[in-house]
Amino acid sequence: MLVLGLADPRARKQGYGLLQLAARECWGLERMPELVREARGKPYFQDAPNCHFNLSHSGAWVVCAADHLPVGVDIQKVRPCREELLRRVCSPAEQAWYRERGSAPEDFSLLWAMKESLCKYTGEGLQGYPNHTNFDPDDPRVQVVDGHYVAVIDS
Repeated sequence: MLVLGLADPRARKQGYGLLQLAARECWGLERMPELVREARGKPYFQDAPNCHFNLSHSGAWVVCAADHLPVGVDIQKVRPCREELLRRVCSPAEQAWYRERGSAPEDFSLLWAMKESLCKYTGEGLQGYPNHTNFDPDDPRVQVVDGHYVAVIDS
């Protein structure tokens, strides 16, 4: 698996460039195949079924994960959490953990990054089942980069 990141004020526009680099580095492709989207919006290469990728952006950062198997990535800038969002996306155990630790924005951002990367991995999006999963806050698939939480879920 290859994970690339870039801090740039134009981050949203730079995601495609990171994907082009990943296509060369991970799969040896000189030209990127045509992008299409699944029913729930997950992008993929229709003519390259073994080339899986995912993009995410937050603040001035963009990240791209690429592999030969499905992958989901999320980068999350630390922000305060609204109570209704916490109830909607976090399991009762995660809500308890969050409150026991003082409801710190960093803790919600960690959980959010894990849930978002899982939803992107499966292609279900947030319409799926985010509050039915329990993530371990010490999960090594989450890293802190420049004050942002980055989570990568792969096969």
